[in-house]
Amino acid sequence: MRRQSLRADPQALLQLVSRAVEAPMRPDGWQRFLDATAQRLSSNMGVFMLLDPDDPDASQIVTNGPGREFDREFRLRYGGEDDYFLHGMTGAPTGAIRLGSEIISPEEMRRSSVYRELAEPWGIEHFMGSVIVNDPQLNAHFSLTRPASGEPFTRHDKQLVATWLLPILRRSIALDRELRRLRTLGGALTVALDQAPYGALFLDRRGRLLHANRRGEHWLRRRDGLRLVNDRLQAPDPQLQTQLDRALVLASQRQPAPQALPLPGRGGQPAARLVIFPLPPEDASNGLPGGAACMLLIHEPAGTPSQLSEWLVQQYQLSAGEARLAAALFVGQSLAAAAETLGISRNTAKSHLARVFDKTGARSQAALLKLLALGPARG
Repeated sequence: MRRQSLRADPQALLQLVSRAVEAPMRPDGWQRFLDATAQRLSSNMGVFMLLDPDDPDASQIVTNGPGREFDREFRLRYGGEDDYFLHGMTGAPTGAIRLGSEIISPEEMRRSSVYRELAEPWGIEHFMGSVIVNDPQLNAHFSLTRPASGEPFTRHDKQLVATWLLPILRRSIALDRELRRLRTLGGALTVALDQAPYGALFLDRRGRLLHANRRGEHWLRRRDGLRLVNDRLQAPDPQLQTQLDRALVLASQRQPAPQALPLPGRGGQPAARLVIFPLPPEDASNGLPGGAACMLLIHEPAGTPSQLSEWLVQQYQLSAGEARLAAALFVGQSLAAAAETLGISRNTAKSHLARVFDKTGARSQAALLKLLALGPARG
C-alpha cells in the first residue's frame, strides 16, 4: 500500500493544522478533523473521545470511516473490560502517543472478543492513539486505525502527530473551554446584575454604553439626572456634565480610584449617587462586557446623608464622626473638603478614615466606596 507523506506536502500539513484549530469550535469540527487526518495518514477509521467527569453531557464520541452500523456497535462495546485501547488512552498522560502493539501484543489482541466481534469484521488491524489532554477535569484523545492490508503505524507517524497536531489540539480545547466558561460567567453576571438593588452601566474607553442592567435602563428612561444621547451618557446639569466627563476620562485611563458624583433629582434634591469604577483590563475580560473600561453604579439611597450615617453606625459600629466622614466621601467630597464641611482638621479626618477602614474591612478609599455603593438601597 502506498503511503502519503505529510513531510513532502506542506499544504496537507496546513489543512490538518487548520482542522485541529477549529475542531472544538464548531459542531462538526471533530468530524472534519478526523476525516482530514485519516485521509492524510492513510487511515481507514478515526475516533475522537472527550470524557468530562464533572459534566457527562459535555462528553462525546465521534467516529469516521466504517459507517453507522460500526458506530452503533462501537458505542455498545465502549468501555468494556476488554476495551484495551480505551483503557490505554484514559490511563496515559497528556501528550502520550501509543501504538496498538504498545498497549497489547498482536497475538493477545487477536484472541480478544473486541477484536473478533468489532475490529476484524470491519477490517481494523493497526492502531495508534494520541492523548490530547488527561487531567482530573478532562480526558480527550483520538485514535487512528489501518486495515491488515495497510502498513503498521511507525515512529514517523507518531512524530508527525506529536509535532503538528497535539499542541494545536491542546490549545484549541483549552481555548474552547475558557470561552464556554466566560459565556457561562457572563450569563450568570447578567442575571445577578439584574437582581441588584442599584443601576449598573458599563462604558467603553470612549464613554459609549456597552451594557446596562435592569435598574440602569430604568434610570436612563427616567432621564432625571442622566440620559443617553448617541450611545453616550449626558447630564442635563452643565456642572455635573463637566464632572462626569472628567471622571470618565480618568476611568478610561485606568486610574485606580473611583469617582463619586451626586445625581440631582426633581426639585434639585439629591436622588442618587453615581460611583464610577475604572476596570483594569484583566477584569474587563473576565465575564464583563467586552471592551468595558469603567462601570457606573447608580445608588439610590434609602434617605438623606444623615440616614446613611445612621446605617453606617448600626452596620459597622462606626462613631458618629466616622460615619459622617464616610458619608461625605461617598457623596463625592475629597478628604480635605469633607474635613472642612464637618469642621474638623485634616489629621482628625485621616484618623477617622483609618478607623473606618479597620471597622469596615476596607483597605482603601476605592474599596470603601465599593462597599458603600452596595449599602442601603431602595428595594
